[in-house]
Amino acid sequence: MRHALRFLFSVSALGAIALAPTLASAQSPVAPVSNEARDEGARHFRRGVELFKETDFNGALAEFRRAQQVAPNPRVLYNIGQTYFEMQRYPDALKAFEDYLTGVGDDVPKDRRAQVSSDIEKLKQRVAKLDIKTDASGAQVRVDDEVIGTTPLTGPVVVSVGRHRVGATLEGHVAAQRTIEIVGGDVQVLNLELPLVPESKVASAPAGAFSSTPPPPEGPSHVPMWIGWTATGVLALSATTVGILQLGAKGDLKDALAARPGNPSDIDSSRSKAKTLAGVTDALGAAAIVAAGISTYLTVRAYSSSPTTATRAPSLSVDVAVSPTGAFATGRF
Repeated sequence: MRHALRFLFSVSALGAIALAPTLASAQSPVAPVSNEARDEGARHFRRGVELFKETDFNGALAEFRRAQQVAPNPRVLYNIGQTYFEMQRYPDALKAFEDYLTGVGDDVPKDRRAQVSSDIEKLKQRVAKLDIKTDASGAQVRVDDEVIGTTPLTGPVVVSVGRHRVGATLEGHVAAQRTIEIVGGDVQVLNLELPLVPESKVASAPAGAFSSTPPPPEGPSHVPMWIGWTATGVLALSATTVGILQLGAKGDLKDALAARPGNPSDIDSSRSKAKTLAGVTDALGAAAIVAAGISTYLTVRAYSSSPTTATRAPSLSVDVAVSPTGAFATGRF
């Protein structure tokens, strides 16, 4: 821990006096605070010290900042600066140390001033300055997703060394974003261009966004309809074929009955065959009629629900007929 011993030494010095109401120099007077505020500030300060020693720097920073808020004293800025340093938040540490020296003025030991001044010089090599400009005023500027202000900015932005994402947005303009790499001591000017959004795209959804308008619904599949009509045709063809065979069996029965002398065995065989074929023909014909009815329903449903025919259902007429030789279906669309 880089600053642990130095920090704890400062605690021993600040523990009794850090929150006293009259420590600041004449150059930077501190407004008097109430006893209650000093007591609350002292509690936050002590908790901050404990958390710092436990290396809970986020917690320590929150406690020190609350102590400074309820009972302002420039000496607490030293502890805040040390905490930022440990968190590698170098721009914040630099500002805290500079504000500390400004706040305490001459009321600081020479060795402490020298030590803080040395830290400030080290920090200046770990930060850089970004002078961010945009070609349109009023743009919101972000550095690493944190809003830092609107253009024109009051001055360069102090950032840690390394890579940073810099962006700017302005209503009615195309957003700009750049990724830059910066080293210690740099002063880099970054110009961001925010062209106007083309009129043809003003009302359109932003890039990558999903349209809120759902796609038109798809109509039901026509596959069941065609399967139904295929089955109807097969059944009708089968009924026709068996019907022809039935006619042949009736002819054989007629010939057997007309033969003299008649053969009872041939007569019975022909009668049984004709009867069986007649039953099969009737069954196939009935099945074809049922299939035709189902296919008709599926056809009407498919075409009346189709997106291209939603406003006008097609004219559909289907006629089914059964004859001694088979079943037939005719239709008009």
